[in-house]
Amino acid sequence: MKSLKLLKTTGSVTNLTGVVLSVSEIKRGKERYSATFRIKVGHYKFNTICHDTVLHYPPSVNDIWRVEGEHKNDVKCGPQFVVASGKRLIISNNTDQSIICDYIIQNKSFVGISNSWVKKLNNAFPKKLKQTLDSVEASVLVAHPKLKMPELLAESLLQSWLQCTFERKLLTFLINKNISINLLPQLINLYGLQAIENINSDPYRLLSFMPPQNALSHWRTLDSTAFKYFAINKKDPRRVISAIEAILYQAYDTNGHMALPIDIVQDTLINEGIEHDIGNILHHSEQNLLVHHQTGFIQSLGCWSLETIVARRLNALNGDKNSTNVDLQNSVLNDFERDQSLDNSTNEFKLNSIQLKAIELALKSNLSIINGGPNTGKTMVMLAIIRQYENQNKRIFVLSATESSVKRLAIEYGKKSENVSTFIGHIKESIKNSDLSQALIIIDMASMIDTATAYVLLKAIPNDCRLCLIGDDKLLPPIGAGILFHQLTAIPHLSITLNIPYNLGSEADLNQFKHAIYIRDIKTVKNIISPYQINPEANVTWHIPQIVARQSLCKAALNIWYDKKKMDKPLQIFSSSNRICQDINQEIQLIRNYKKSYDSKEVNDQKFIKGDPVIYENNNKELGISTGSIGKISEIFTPRKTVNFRECIIQVDFEEGSKYLTEEDCLSLKLSYCINVIKAQGCTFDDIIVIVDTNYPIDHSWLYTAVSFTKKSIVLISNAEFIEKSILSEQSNFSRHIGSKIKIKKGL
Repeated sequence: MKSLKLLKTTGSVTNLTGVVLSVSEIKRGKERYSATFRIKVGHYKFNTICHDTVLHYPPSVNDIWRVEGEHKNDVKCGPQFVVASGKRLIISNNTDQSIICDYIIQNKSFVGISNSWVKKLNNAFPKKLKQTLDSVEASVLVAHPKLKMPELLAESLLQSWLQCTFERKLLTFLINKNISINLLPQLINLYGLQAIENINSDPYRLLSFMPPQNALSHWRTLDSTAFKYFAINKKDPRRVISAIEAILYQAYDTNGHMALPIDIVQDTLINEGIEHDIGNILHHSEQNLLVHHQTGFIQSLGCWSLETIVARRLNALNGDKNSTNVDLQNSVLNDFERDQSLDNSTNEFKLNSIQLKAIELALKSNLSIINGGPNTGKTMVMLAIIRQYENQNKRIFVLSATESSVKRLAIEYGKKSENVSTFIGHIKESIKNSDLSQALIIIDMASMIDTATAYVLLKAIPNDCRLCLIGDDKLLPPIGAGILFHQLTAIPHLSITLNIPYNLGSEADLNQFKHAIYIRDIKTVKNIISPYQINPEANVTWHIPQIVARQSLCKAALNIWYDKKKMDKPLQIFSSSNRICQDINQEIQLIRNYKKSYDSKEVNDQKFIKGDPVIYENNNKELGISTGSIGKISEIFTPRKTVNFRECIIQVDFEEGSKYLTEEDCLSLKLSYCINVIKAQGCTFDDIIVIVDTNYPIDHSWLYTAVSFTKKSIVLISNAEFIEKSILSEQSNFSRHIGSKIKIKKGL
């Protein structure tokens, strides 16, 4: 009854001090936070609501908070404590002992310390529990007549108290130095009890704990903190080194560079107001940077390690003597060709000479690369290799860089495969069962495999495992960093290129158009493409706005999109400009939600509405979501939904299955009514619109990749001159910088 009376009190200011039990929602303003959390005060628990960004920092579970406000009764949510101001408290000698007891009970760090033990501790050391835990040995707790605590439990209690005391000290340190408290768990995991000492010795160490996205912006913030709180001067070598690391991080994340030319790094430093010669700084440095003097490149040791180990593992696979060749059986090949003739309703299906060489290469080599453009038979070659292995009872694993390719192989060819990331997730079990020994791993869409993914895979598989990569080196490089496949296709003894198009199928014009762009055949492109206004139902059309500017391009794309949607034929829109993507996404979302009230959630200035199509822009191994995965928002959770101890705000149905996303997960989630081409590699759609923006450096690889997304029709929006220029431009894959080229010795 006392709690009911307390909760019904309104209009008067009240103070609550207690332990945070759970946090259901946090929103960040420009400088402060608003939050909804549950706090335990004595025997009572209160739902607290902090509106209007009243908190200087967000609450966390097990924090001790003092909040000031008033009790109110919400019609929908029931009794609440509405906070006007709040402050996190650090446990001190003046902290009420009942709060310290609650802190120990609620904190999962104190394993084995039950309520009954806390009561005994409270009785044994009245008003002096904190001082006792700060100073005594385990033997005191064991020998105390009111405790008689087991020695192991006493040692565990004191160790946990020491750890929590340091965490509180580190938390205070971060707050006082204006450093994000979100870094606390990572600092504890890496540095342990030396975290404060390490940060004081070099505050720029914090850069490695920050996201690689917008690394230079993070560095500027950190640089300002270092000047203000750590007495760093402008000429400090630690400052210059950290700036170089930030430049490399950003180049890695934004453009996929594994290294950068020294002169580019030097110019960027000057733009940041740092005028130091890189050579002199690095000569006196023990930091994680490496200079390639012969090539004039600089890279982080992390990227150098990735490149070196990938090259080493590829050489180990290629040179292994224990791998057993698989003989090409002509009878199996003949059966395969006959089956394909029946499946495709053709009079006679025959593999051409280059396709046969590719099959033999994969059967006889430990490491093989099969490269080819559209409709040159890459999938047929892969299916023929699979048939040879299966008929000889040899183990084979078929992987793909994208979930779309996995689904395509299953639906169109009845072949079971899996995403590379999924395979890596359970690879240890396969190794334990010796499933990979003498097995062949085929990776489809291998041009999308970035260096970091290749590193994880190659580190895991045994030397006597064989590897066959199949892809198209004319496509854009992978979303992640590096150009692994594109490098390997340039090694003659490893690779073969399929170059004879066939089986153009029912979409002959479209497939000829793709191949014409692939080989830069402008004459054929002009013969196939039709003006959209004259023949909107043609497979390949273009539309030329009167003014080739951003707003005109957006308007043209939206008009065509609306026309097709009315005919129940929605098109996927692509662009090279993030700004155009943003404008179109917002416009279509606004129209879709007009005079309707779908559930919505705003994350980092981006609004998500139930039913929106979305794309995930980063690999998330924990959730099993690949870069470029397409999905649809199926649920918006208000309040948040706890799934596997995670506070989730959105449910998305991806190709990999339904996933529950936290607010942090949603930072990689974008609307996908219009997608940037480089973010959607490997996806396929029936009908697409491609905006070829003259304000962006679009080359052959970009246009060819965009065209490869469609299965039925495409509308290009741009002027004819710029499209022709893009087709004839040089391929830019190798403008992606690397530290050192991969060299593979011939197998013994």
